Amino acid sequence: MTKQYIDDNMHTPELEQSLSQSKVLPMVKDLCYKYDLRVSQRLMIQRQNFRTTRIDRRFKPYSFDGRANDINYTPRLDRDASKTIVYEEGYTLTFKGIPQAVVYIDEEDRFCFRSSYEIKDRGYSDWDRHTITSNKVSQVIKTLKRKKWLHHENKTIGHYRRGAGYYSQHIDTQDMVEHYEVDNKSLKKAIQDLESARYTLTKQNTKYLEEVLESLYGSKNSISHETNEHLQREMNSLDIMSQNIQSIYGEVKAEFDNGFTAIGVCNNSGWVVGDAYEIEDDNSDGNVFKRYRSLYGMDTRHLKIQNTQQFLRLEDTGIFDSIIPTLTMLKVTLDDWVGKKPDERKIYRDYFKNAHEYGETNWIEDLGCYYQHNTDGLKNSPYDMRWLLIPKIK
Repeated sequence: MTKQYIDDNMHTPELEQSLSQSKVLPMVKDLCYKYDLRVSQRLMIQRQNFRTTRIDRRFKPYSFDGRANDINYTPRLDRDASKTIVYEEGYTLTFKGIPQAVVYIDEEDRFCFRSSYEIKDRGYSDWDRHTITSNKVSQVIKTLKRKKWLHHENKTIGHYRRGAGYYSQHIDTQDMVEHYEVDNKSLKKAIQDLESARYTLTKQNTKYLEEVLESLYGSKNSISHETNEHLQREMNSLDIMSQNIQSIYGEVKAEFDNGFTAIGVCNNSGWVVGDAYEIEDDNSDGNVFKRYRSLYGMDTRHLKIQNTQQFLRLEDTGIFDSIIPTLTMLKVTLDDWVGKKPDERKIYRDYFKNAHEYGETNWIEDLGCYYQHNTDGLKNSPYDMRWLLIPKIK
């Protein structure tokens, strides 16, 4: 039965019918068996044949209502003197709801596996470097094995690549930590203020330091009352700044310790739901966190979204009733955000902005929610994940 190759939560009669009549079904069967993948949607791939032998492919904008799952749905053909635009059907393969690959049949009736990351070192185009093509399904499977293709669940840091399944579930928390605000001051700004004050004390007020050094290692004379008073005030100010940093960090760390429910959307019908927790074996030591850990005792790591599932409707998830109060308040917040610049600001999908403006924080501190957009840079990409992190309800 074709139904067994479709994600249970994404199944529709239209999707089952179109898949059952698709030429790509034999490869879908083998990939589902080999890698435990499932079909989540039918989509359209736009192919442009130019006068030369060059062929260009790209993903067509997706309708979130699922109309592309219908076998009778085909976008119009558009022809002109320089190129011919046609549309090929493809199917998105997911693992635990996360898009991993798109499969389709090309103009030469070959089986094509379009990976979420560059799987070949060479190719005549970006699309080609992502794609394995063969007349035989068995050859596609052999090539994937030889290239050591893995879905996200089996990836480690060594397999990390931008645009890969691991990346789509990976939350780089540097911005998340630095931009967390308390009383309109971010952690990053609090640290900058402290380090600026230290610089002023040690680099600009050298006369005071000279007197201290002379007292300690030179004449041994006591420092003046003026110098003592000045340095005491400066050190008290630095202590207050340090305490402010630890206070802000304490609040963001509490958010991390609590954990997050992750809601994700991409160029696909449906919603991805999972849990976001800190990664123990991540590469945080390679970035700003190493410095923060040594100077300020901050032990914050990146997040990975796990235990994911995909659903046609958010209301079908088991957590919907518990998060609806937060989502309702979030919707009000976003409506207010759009209302301030209605000609520029739009809603991508329920609870998601179309874009975050320069300098705008991804935090909504009042609700403890955070946005993260993981993109592979390809327009209309089915691997393009937008995440909303909501504090877990205990």
